[in-house]
Amino acid sequence: MGRRTQTIILAVLCAAVLCLPASAVEPLELYIEGVSASEGGLSVYCNTNAAPLPQAEHFSATLGNTPLTVREAAAARAGNGTSYVFLVDVSGSIKATHFQAIKDTIALICEGLTEKDNISIFTIGDSTYTQSFVATPEDIEAQIGAIERSREDTNLYASVVKSLDILNTHEQCRDKRVLVIFSDGEEDIFDGITFDEVSAVIKNSRVPIYTIAMLGKNPPARYVESAKVLGSFARSSAGGRHYIHTLDPSLTQEVAEDIAGSVDNGLLLSLDLAGFRSNGEDLTLRLEVNIPGSGSANDSAVISTAGLSLPPTAEPSPPPPDPSVPDQPEPTTVEATPDPIVGEGDETEPPPEQEKSLIEKVKSFYEEYTLWVIIGGAALLLIIILIITLLVLRRKKRVYAPAAPVLPVPPPEPLPPPVPEPQPILPPEPPPILMAPPPGKPRIALRLTKIGLAEEQVFRAEFAGELIIGRDPVKASLPFPDDELLSGRHCSISYEPEGIILRDLGSTNHTFVNGVPIDEPYIFENDDVLLIGSMELRVNWELL
Repeated sequence: MGRRTQTIILAVLCAAVLCLPASAVEPLELYIEGVSASEGGLSVYCNTNAAPLPQAEHFSATLGNTPLTVREAAAARAGNGTSYVFLVDVSGSIKATHFQAIKDTIALICEGLTEKDNISIFTIGDSTYTQSFVATPEDIEAQIGAIERSREDTNLYASVVKSLDILNTHEQCRDKRVLVIFSDGEEDIFDGITFDEVSAVIKNSRVPIYTIAMLGKNPPARYVESAKVLGSFARSSAGGRHYIHTLDPSLTQEVAEDIAGSVDNGLLLSLDLAGFRSNGEDLTLRLEVNIPGSGSANDSAVISTAGLSLPPTAEPSPPPPDPSVPDQPEPTTVEATPDPIVGEGDETEPPPEQEKSLIEKVKSFYEEYTLWVIIGGAALLLIIILIITLLVLRRKKRVYAPAAPVLPVPPPEPLPPPVPEPQPILPPEPPPILMAPPPGKPRIALRLTKIGLAEEQVFRAEFAGELIIGRDPVKASLPFPDDELLSGRHCSISYEPEGIILRDLGSTNHTFVNGVPIDEPYIFENDDVLLIGSMELRVNWELL
């Protein structure tokens, strides 16, 4: 190998090494989470992806047109604590195995809380079900244990908006706030809040949102698309993160540790307001971080400056007399008269001289017109006595007047009997398909519940042998003739000694259980979700 070839190879390797940091390092990010007034300054909660965390000298801040000094940059735990809202989807699309992973993840996150932190677990169904904020381990454990699945639809967008509103307004919420969402991302309410509306609320709330898509293994394509919606919520928030949960126990630990570590990496900045003056208008707070070798990032937030505690400024003292100048008068201190504050009322307090002259004018008026005041008062008293006398005489005449005859009052007519309200006529439930159990097996009641936006439809059957489901009413014992995606004989369910067995009967669009296609006989477990044609059926049974 020649010297020229070695030089070229060395140059290429050096270029590759120099390019590696630029491609591997993520762009620096900075997000303002919340701003509150403190003694003579501002407390700003923020988060960044810089590692290690930047120091105070790496930050610069401006409020309006006034530069502010960043006095200190401490960990967010130096503040008054963190408030968590865990928003849990409890609709019919979430299975029992998902719920256990959700409970385990919340419990692991709460293990690292301090006595200054608090949490609340909200649930998503047809509406948002809220609870009070708690802080003790016993109360937290009770809220986790109370999570139960419902058979309601998923009103995800409205629940996110309500959770953010409570985090930003509730009196028990700390200055640092976090929203953690567990869901598959599906929105079942199509006449409520839109995606654009909830996205705008997320951006304006300045609350970091951590989203966990509970998909399990081999999820259907529509669940994967819905999970992307959750990811957009996290990316639109102030430094949130998105996770895909496959129900692996090791992944539960990993997600919980990453969320807790991200929250702990938040910063609390102390800004000095020296030199700042305002009349209470809304101003933009601009924050920038600049780390040598890592780059720079900035964020801004509009805040109200009303009620900010400003540090007092000392009045400049007069210069000392110059001894070289003869007969120089001694400096005198002139007390400044405060200027009237604009906007606090147009009326000003009159000077004492004006008050005195006004009193004297009133006194001279009464001295001059005393006689007329006495005459006017006596005349008024005489008129009052005359009016009272006339009223008394008129009342006496009315007393001696003959009384009018009292006519008998007819009894009231009886009220007609109340008409009972018409009761709705409910359609009868479909009759069950009755079959005998296999030898040595107890009788069961099988329930197939149709999951969807409309009212739930429940199909019941007591049987042994084979239950055929399909589109053809002649070939199927449980037909769905309006579902064009079903085959004539799509699948069968049989009660055998091994259990409840599902078989695909060579259908065109296949048979799925919990999102996974089946090619061989499958033994049902309680709460499995059967997907055939265009519908999902939850499978349950109980002993009779």
